[in-house]
Amino acid sequence: MPTLICLSMPSVYGRRPASSTLICPITKTQKGQGESLYQTTMVNKGANHFLHYWFPILLYCLIIFFQASYPTLETAPDLPFMDKVLHFGGYALLGALFLRGLRNSKFKDHDRLIKIGSILLAGIYGAIDEWHQHYVPYRSADLWDIFFDFAGGLFGVYLYQRLLEKYPKIARV
Repeated sequence: MPTLICLSMPSVYGRRPASSTLICPITKTQKGQGESLYQTTMVNKGANHFLHYWFPILLYCLIIFFQASYPTLETAPDLPFMDKVLHFGGYALLGALFLRGLRNSKFKDHDRLIKIGSILLAGIYGAIDEWHQHYVPYRSADLWDIFFDFAGGLFGVYLYQRLLEKYPKIARV
């Protein structure tokens, strides 16, 4: 078993910067093990990145899934096209969340791919949600809902992109 001795970057005001790394030299103990001289490990960067960018997407998708698992409320107001407006708005938020997550991933240099991917991911999740609703008692699947899911994803990506251009500081939020 190799021995690890880790050296960290100096702390600033008692806290280590988020981008700091640990350099851990690995000593050879047996032939063929520990051949690299240094192993670099990012300190909690992956966990923080997931919690900041991808956990909101996962949480929102779970909320959509569980909401779609219940039968339609009988006491809901019967406004024309309210179902389509809710699909459009809900998947606009999901499209914006996917754009936010993908802009801060390894694909961040491929702007067009990120936008198309965000729209597709939001729309495909909407289609999966409609398929799921097909099997829920007192619920039904509707192709128009899928259309409004894709349209909402497109609008959310467009709106979030425009907000980023006008207020670049929100990219860091």
